[in-house]
Amino acid sequence: MLNLHAQMLSKRQCTFLIGGKLGREVVQMVRHVNNVGTDILVEEPVKPFTAIPGPPWIPVLGTLLPYKIGMKKLTGYHHEVCRLHQKYGPVVREVFGSQTVVHIFDPDDIKAVYDNDGKMPYVPPLQETAQFYRKENNMSPGLGNINGEEWYRLRHAVQQMMLRPREASYYYPIQDEVACRAVDRLEAELDDQGFVRNLDFLIPKWIMESAGMCCFEKSLGCLNGGVDEDLSQKLVETNLKIFQLSAEMKFSLRLYRYFKSPKYKTLSSLEDYLYGTSFKLISDAVEELKELIAQKTLQEGQYNFLTYLMSRKELSDKDIMVITFSLFTDGLSTTAPTFLGNLHCLALNQDVQETLYQEIKTHIDPDAPITLGIINKMRYLKAVVREVFRFYPIGEAVQRLSQKDMVLGGYHIPAWVSLRSLWHLSLYTAAESNGHDNKTVAGLGHSIGMWKT
Repeated sequence: MLNLHAQMLSKRQCTFLIGGKLGREVVQMVRHVNNVGTDILVEEPVKPFTAIPGPPWIPVLGTLLPYKIGMKKLTGYHHEVCRLHQKYGPVVREVFGSQTVVHIFDPDDIKAVYDNDGKMPYVPPLQETAQFYRKENNMSPGLGNINGEEWYRLRHAVQQMMLRPREASYYYPIQDEVACRAVDRLEAELDDQGFVRNLDFLIPKWIMESAGMCCFEKSLGCLNGGVDEDLSQKLVETNLKIFQLSAEMKFSLRLYRYFKSPKYKTLSSLEDYLYGTSFKLISDAVEELKELIAQKTLQEGQYNFLTYLMSRKELSDKDIMVITFSLFTDGLSTTAPTFLGNLHCLALNQDVQETLYQEIKTHIDPDAPITLGIINKMRYLKAVVREVFRFYPIGEAVQRLSQKDMVLGGYHIPAWVSLRSLWHLSLYTAAESNGHDNKTVAGLGHSIGMWKT
């Protein structure tokens, strides 16, 4: 009967429901839709992990050789993975040196991975070099480099302050004041042709000034010119070099874990400068806060972020330093490129820019502060930002370590395999995947092809 049903199936196949064992054969129950539109469950064998297709590889190097000899570029790796998807299908196995990773592309499989997370997902570090550097220098690893109970402890300690919109709205006046100064600076930078040069450095300095106001509640002079801006420029450049070197070392045999290669020594020197300069700013702010507390002159709301962290008994001094460091510097590689992506898309889509401009004029009084209530009314603004995230996401993929055996794409995935790439990027422009009938995910009413990116 099962064979008869299988012959009747159309190409419409829905998500996997159950994985289990019957005798010695691992099977899955798959929901299909037959030619008359009726759902039926069919048993299908689960293919072993070793059967997952993928590119050819060699011992020791795996698939790294083309990158080592210059045949492929690291900067185009996201395009390379999209080609792997087209060639091998929704589940692809790739060997990176001594590491085996599995790329997951199908939205239903990605959902299954998320559903398997529970309250404590296990995530490989975004930058293994940063994790190694912090361990080597006896620092708190930070939220991005830990898992399990330790991750849950840290996240629980900071989520109220960092993840709740009402708490974040405390900083609106600070951000508004910095934004006004940044707009003045942008206007001053206009050349004779109406262009702002070096925007890719000016925007990160704006973000750093905003983050500094949140962390230290004082201007760092990132937009003022002179010595202070020179310092912020060097921090931005250092952070960029760190990410570039970290990416190169991710595509390596990771021998830096055993001896200090010249490239790792360069990276470590850059990290020393970024951490050293940032930690000095944090230490100065903490000492001033402690002095205000001792003198009983601390005003309500003053040093809001640091006061909150110091009130959490479960956080050590090292935790406070690294969490504040992350808030201060992480925007350089997240908020700044996202902001640039928004400006880029708005510049290329003048009709969207005009509609957004009219919404801003409707809700914002130039002489009044921006509030959470005003932001909540600006639905088109939120839609535009969400849409730009689809074209220019902060990260092209999400990483996970499977905590238990799973069946994905018909293949058995053992526990603790690195699902390094849940490749959202390959789905963002796929009309069949976004669920909006070839309209934008944000529901703006523009077809995907109408957005210039």
